[in-house]
Amino acid sequence: LVTPRDCAACHQKEAREVEQSYHATAGKILESADAYLAHVAAGHPVAILGCESCHGAKMEIDPESPNKLSRESWPNSGIGRINPDGSLGSCNACHTRHTFTKAQARQPEACSKCHLGPDHPQREVYEESKHGTLYHAYKDEYNFNAAGGTWTAGVDYRAPTCAGCHMS
Repeated sequence: LVTPRDCAACHQKEAREVEQSYHATAGKILESADAYLAHVAAGHPVAILGCESCHGAKMEIDPESPNKLSRESWPNSGIGRINPDGSLGSCNACHTRHTFTKAQARQPEACSKCHLGPDHPQREVYEESKHGTLYHAYKDEYNFNAAGGTWTAGVDYRAPTCAGCHMS
């Protein structure tokens, strides 16, 4: 189980940013009335698909095999996963391991694993907006690899993507 604490061995700044982000706390929904209602109304399998696969679940080690996760910890992919080492989040919920780039994060496709569908329609709303229309029309002209922490509207891109406003 690779956790943000593991990633921090090489990526201290990024790990601190994740730790302080809203995304890292997404697993706290597991203790909410929404999660309780999902379990009661629809059952655990639906709560896994509808809540835990994006928000995260509490990761637990299998007491019978200390090198494995408990089967109850599946799907192990949510952004706000609660890890056995006390860290919150899962870097690879959005970022592919060791091939991640700022260019990848700056494209709306990186957000659409979770931010779509009837309960979280942000991707669909973006796609139909002027910003989404411009993104698709001029995507090839975007400077997704702009250096440093800056990504400037009108210089590096024509219309914002999710990251332009929400992940600066």
